[in-house]
Amino acid sequence: MRCSSALLLTLLLAACTVDDLQYQDRFCDTDYPCPGGYACVNNQCKSGGGGVDLPLAPDGLLDGPLQDGPVHDLPAADVTGPDFFFWDAGPDLMPAPDGGCPSGLTNCGGACVDTQSSFPHCGGCFQSCPTGAADRCEGGTCYCGHQSPVCQNGLTCVQASCTCALGPNSLCDGCCQSGQCMTGTSPSACGTGAVACATCPSSPCTTATCTNGVCGQVNRADGSSCVGVKGVCHGGSCCTGCWNGSACLSGTSTSACGIFGAACKKCLLLLKCVAGNCV
Repeated sequence: MRCSSALLLTLLLAACTVDDLQYQDRFCDTDYPCPGGYACVNNQCKSGGGGVDLPLAPDGLLDGPLQDGPVHDLPAADVTGPDFFFWDAGPDLMPAPDGGCPSGLTNCGGACVDTQSSFPHCGGCFQSCPTGAADRCEGGTCYCGHQSPVCQNGLTCVQASCTCALGPNSLCDGCCQSGQCMTGTSPSACGTGAVACATCPSSPCTTATCTNGVCGQVNRADGSSCVGVKGVCHGGSCCTGCWNGSACLSGTSTSACGIFGAACKKCLLLLKCVAGNCV
């Protein structure tokens, strides 16, 4: 493939693009040299010269460490479409030459990739590691961290560890509690959309509920004992005085004497109401 004469005149201003391939920063070595007008510098084609200055290391890898993760792999684009450009030609991504890919690389939709380390082609072409649940591809296997497996159960890979992440990029549909993804439907762990789990409140005469990630309360049955308090429930409130049939009174009057939710009683003549008892 050769650049048109018009493009050659502007070679120093922009990378030459032919057949929808961008040569600037494309991978290069002694077996796969840059086209005319480009120099191979640190295994990347640079406009303005020719030749190769750095061959591959004896182990078949580029001199220096490979990058991890998806940052140097295929961009989010249609890799088979006619308008796909190789913006980032890292050590595992380069246009597939007519003679086939170099040893150790696989032709995936027109790009030579290392399926042992390529995040979107891990173990085979277009077998992408799950976004958010993994941060790297090593040996053709997706990992979160170098040794951990791919995150599951709604956990997100954060700094090489599986945890329940907060926010819109989290994989948890429920809520996060102590690094774990909860369903978000329990009153003790309520919430949806990867928020911190909330503990729904209750009271002596109400029971906590969690519906669709939102806390609520239901009243305990009238006449039932208050929880944690001596008294009787009426309408969701705990009566610790006396109940006159329609309202809870203090229970300290001689005309309405009583305690702990008992029925109010009237003290006889000359008797007093002391501590809810007529004496």
